Amino acid sequence: MYKSRMKMWLPFAAWCAGAILCGLLDHARRSSIFLSIYFPVAAVAVVVATRKHRSLNYKFELAEPGVVRSPLGFAVRVSNSCLSYAEGNHEISWHPVSTNRAVGRFDLSEQAIDGGDAPFASEPIDARKKQAVAKAVRSALMDLQFVDAGKIRPKRRLA
Repeated sequence: MYKSRMKMWLPFAAWCAGAILCGLLDHARRSSIFLSIYFPVAAVAVVVATRKHRSLNYKFELAEPGVVRSPLGFAVRVSNSCLSYAEGNHEISWHPVSTNRAVGRFDLSEQAIDGGDAPFASEPIDARKKQAVAKAVRSALMDLQFVDAGKIRPKRRLA
């Protein structure tokens, strides 16, 4: 727990220290050049440093109930018995894992993706693609939940 707090507060403290230092320099020189340069440079540094850690912000349109499509070229179908990700003519399906309860659950981890459905079942899927598929499916499920809860309005497909 302590390390995660340090990872969060240390960059913020460094940013504040840089701002204070620039403010002191501006005060000593009776100018306003250091702070006016520091803030845009710090903003660009934050954007560049956090770029790889931001998750993709998928946008979806509701093709039909239980089916969302992304402008990136994939679709996610959700039903009580199956969950599937389709991209082009390749499809990956998940079926609920039966538990001791009456309701099954889906395992949406990257490890649960073995390969595509027939006829592409023998084609290997690399780890990066598995991770992207799992993120896309999770994002689509959240989008569908927000639509069902009335939190967002679905974009309807016009054609």
